[in-house]
Amino acid sequence: MKPIPATVDQKLEKLQAKIPDHIELARLCIEANDGNVHSPDLWVKAAIRRSMQVLDGYVAMVRSRNLTCAGSLLRVQLDTAMRLFASTLVSDVDEFVGHLLKGGRLDKLKDRDGRRLTDGYMAERLSEFSPGPDWVPRVYESTCDFIHMSGRHMLNMAEIKGELTLEISIALDDDRWPEKHMAEAVYAFERATDVILGLVYKWWEQKSSYPAGMHLGGPS
Repeated sequence: MKPIPATVDQKLEKLQAKIPDHIELARLCIEANDGNVHSPDLWVKAAIRRSMQVLDGYVAMVRSRNLTCAGSLLRVQLDTAMRLFASTLVSDVDEFVGHLLKGGRLDKLKDRDGRRLTDGYMAERLSEFSPGPDWVPRVYESTCDFIHMSGRHMLNMAEIKGELTLEISIALDDDRWPEKHMAEAVYAFERATDVILGLVYKWWEQKSSYPAGMHLGGPS
């Protein structure tokens, strides 16, 4: 297996350095408002845990040039960002969390404008929230192909050499993953992670402003 480019490895080190940020934000959220628990805490902390674990796996998969797993994990990280952001779009976040705790599907809920929280709609709304309005739908569309088996999987294993030669590669690693595309993928993962951390920070600010004595379900 070819080593990954030094420029990409530096980006991965920067990405991995965000794991302590997850832990620190989780601590701040736990301690805010005298340690009282509010329903959004459950969703936010689930997002922190998922983001941190997916980040750790993503770094490992890029370093091992496992394009299939890395692409899938990028989609998972974007999903966490979209779903955490969705909780800010609803009229009643307690109802939102309660619905999910009961095993309900997110796409059965609606935002304040009456729009169903489908993946496509959440990607559209997140693109309005995150700077650079085209990166979310672009990453969403391209990484969905990694989740659902598609023509991309045939293209990723095949390389045309000359007019009559088709080379098929069946291997754990993908040595043909171009440096440019690898760097773009790591950058997209970083953007999704920063959205998650930013939303967690906003929740910490909001929770810190709550009156003393509030807890899960309202005032004590």
